[in-house]
Amino acid sequence: MLRPHAVVLHSQPRSAAASGGPARSREALEGPRPARPAGTAGRASPRARARAPQEMAVYEQFVMGMLSNFDGLPLERIHNMLKMFVSEPPYDKSAEQLAAFLAALVAEEKLTTEGALYKRRAG
Repeated sequence: MLRPHAVVLHSQPRSAAASGGPARSREALEGPRPARPAGTAGRASPRARARAPQEMAVYEQFVMGMLSNFDGLPLERIHNMLKMFVSEPPYDKSAEQLAAFLAALVAEEKLTTEGALYKRRAG
């Protein structure tokens, strides 16, 4: 008489640790990262802050074009549209970085704000 054989299916791939192999995490390969001084988490270096306006300047034409097609847009909508439609250079900035860039465009009198909306300055 033949006996049926049991088959075990795994729905997720087994990790290296579960399979007996060595762990290959970044920390295991490179060692622990040095701790940042208290209160500096998330802060950019002075060099990175100086580079930020230059990096964002490439997106100015996209923002100005968007605001030519709409009466005004809120920050989140501009941010989402840049993420969806800008591929070269890839838009990977945070909403906070965009807010700072838009504030600079307002200071340069290229944009105005009306409540939470950014608008192209009539000129």
